[in-house]
Amino acid sequence: MSSGIFDLEIVGMGVFGLSIAWECSKRGARVSVVDHQHYQRSSSYGLVGALTPHVPEPWESKKQFQFDSLLMAEDWWKEVYSASDIDPHYCRCGRLQPIMDKKGYELAKLRSDEAQTNWKRQAEWKIVRTTDCSGWKPKSPIGWLIADDLSARINPRMAIKSLRKALVSNNVPLMILNGQEETKCEYRVLATGTAGLISLSNELGLPLVAHEKGQAMLIDYDASDQPIITGGGVNLVPQPNGLTAVGSTTERYFTNPYKTDYRLNELYSKAIELVPEVGNSRIVEKWAHDRPRSVTRAPVLGAHPTRENTFLANGGFKIGFGLAPKIAEVMAELILNGNNLIPHKFSLENAISETVRQKSKADKDSS
Repeated sequence: MSSGIFDLEIVGMGVFGLSIAWECSKRGARVSVVDHQHYQRSSSYGLVGALTPHVPEPWESKKQFQFDSLLMAEDWWKEVYSASDIDPHYCRCGRLQPIMDKKGYELAKLRSDEAQTNWKRQAEWKIVRTTDCSGWKPKSPIGWLIADDLSARINPRMAIKSLRKALVSNNVPLMILNGQEETKCEYRVLATGTAGLISLSNELGLPLVAHEKGQAMLIDYDASDQPIITGGGVNLVPQPNGLTAVGSTTERYFTNPYKTDYRLNELYSKAIELVPEVGNSRIVEKWAHDRPRSVTRAPVLGAHPTRENTFLANGGFKIGFGLAPKIAEVMAELILNGNNLIPHKFSLENAISETVRQKSKADKDSS
């Protein structure tokens, strides 16, 4: 354990913790990163890596934040790659989604029009015929697809390794703690995922965490130059080395968050229905983990309510990698410069308000 004094200690080696550490260290802060478990046990160390936007209407601050982060991502990950010499395999590859019926077509047309306004022509969300798309594509009963060019993919494991190496290259120590020992620092960020949300819930006496499990797999289908395909609750995400990630389940009720089961087989069946040509693929790896989901489904960012000079950055849920560049930026601004640029929907106050509302409704319904 180093006895040195740091400006900032990050607790947590998932994508939020490492990204905030990277951003703060670039700005000249003396940073350390610690965790109580090996980084490969983080929920960030998964398989899928789909960086995809919310639908472009109705527009609000959460969607703007995500949009800004997705636009930042290419240059941000390129800088990490340059510092680490480890390729995170980021690619703004776009995405295809099937339109299933006439009603869906009309809604997609509306969203295409809204995207032109809300995305300010910095990216496209458009309707295309299946016959106009080469390469793999999802099945559509009416022959139409949604195509956006904002979606990107990344390899989560290589991205985590790339961030770790970039931090080491920037003289940031990465340490596994034994017990409760901590480094000496002026400020601390708690980016500890589900465990952090549980701890905060217990401290405040409010159920701020909504437990959820996800399962995913890798198959040996080579779609490396193709877009992401999304439909029917499944993502097919091209990955390096001739593999494709298939994910993820969304499970609110489970007994073991780290065990794969029949739900993953059902997900694979949906993937085959969506893109039949993947049906003869071999399953290379299966993965399951709990995911850091807050009661609002949004990250919980900002100052800790009871601990001085301590900040929170938890709740990446399904979109942690997509939000990481922008979250790193706003957290660095808050910690180092005192500028709070965090959207209200990402604040602890909003999470508390929503928790109280849901609890009140549940109490009323049960009375």
